[in-house]
Amino acid sequence: MSELDTIHLALAALAGAIALNLKLSFRLLGLLKQHGLDGARADALPLGAPVPAVRGRPLVGKGPWREALPAGRPTVLLFLSSKCVKCRAKLAELAALAPLAACAGVELRLVSTEPGWRLRRWLAGSGLDGVTLRVGAKPYRRLNPLLASPAYLFVDEHGALQAGGPIGDDDWLSFAAQMRELDADAAA
Repeated sequence: MSELDTIHLALAALAGAIALNLKLSFRLLGLLKQHGLDGARADALPLGAPVPAVRGRPLVGKGPWREALPAGRPTVLLFLSSKCVKCRAKLAELAALAPLAACAGVELRLVSTEPGWRLRRWLAGSGLDGVTLRVGAKPYRRLNPLLASPAYLFVDEHGALQAGGPIGDDDWLSFAAQMRELDADAAA
């Protein structure tokens, strides 16, 4: 085999590897788009739009089903997962904000599809079990189409979406600061 044949063979192998790489990359991009993981929020709830009405069973007690969005009250819907490491790190912050939000007239609702026993074990001692609603998979997906966690939705008293995103983004930090400021003003 001559040197020229070796170069041609190497170029052919390189071209084949590039073609395979492109094919796999485009296939992966298609899968990411299909599952909403490409960064595009095409299936996310649009700002200003009404948030779907969803009912859930309270985690604590055997009370009747409740609306995730109580009429006439601003609400923060929280989406967490017991299997999410970042979510566990947010529990203390959320537990501290829950009473502050209640004093400010803001409903805080943790919405989950997880089994009650798992949620009770995961939320034990946090105080968040009292604001947790268990819903079915389809209603959960209507509220959180991207299945993001830890995430939130800010919903105004008319049921319209005002903001949403990962817990810890700028809107969330502003909300948390406002709640702490209200608490400091009340204590003064």
